[in-house]
Amino acid sequence: MAKLRYLMLFVLLIAFPACRANIPAQPQNLAPEISSTGLDIQVYYETKEVKSKLGSHRTEWRTLIDAPPKKVWAVLIDYENYPNLIPSATKYKIIERNGNSVVVETRGRHGFIKLRGTVRYVEDPDAFEIRWEKIQSKLNLNSGYWKLTPFEHDGRTATKLFHFVYSKPNTVERIGNMVGNLEKDEVVMIRKIRELAESQ
Repeated sequence: MAKLRYLMLFVLLIAFPACRANIPAQPQNLAPEISSTGLDIQVYYETKEVKSKLGSHRTEWRTLIDAPPKKVWAVLIDYENYPNLIPSATKYKIIERNGNSVVVETRGRHGFIKLRGTVRYVEDPDAFEIRWEKIQSKLNLNSGYWKLTPFEHDGRTATKLFHFVYSKPNTVERIGNMVGNLEKDEVVMIRKIRELAESQ
């Protein structure tokens, strides 16, 4: 029992700063990052507290990609390639496909925490929008959507990419400071999406 008490105290000492770090971030005033073609390719994001049945926090990610939406779309719907985009992901496997609905089994790891769940993606290719939701997970379920918007840049079609994530972090996520880790994963993922889309 004494060892258990010491272990619980140790976990709480670690968790306290992680809980503080889980306070919603202010808008990220990041410096622009200009590409060789003149686009600001910085990945901007902002987390807000919201009152929604989808969750208590909403994070909006946005960036510009020097490729048309169709090329970005092709990268986004290649779900089984996500482990090559997301640092914490180890396996994404499609287990069901029904029209525009795709169910994917996911596996990953954040430090000592193993992650396993199931995500449903609903694709709307006409609107260049993908809505997703976790339908099975050891942690809190969350949801969100990708949105692609075309615009003209230097005589060609480029893409504004948006990703909205709704979540309600739970105790396990706070202890592992997983919110911060997932934000880092998202930045890496978006940059790799851009790299693949622009190389096609």
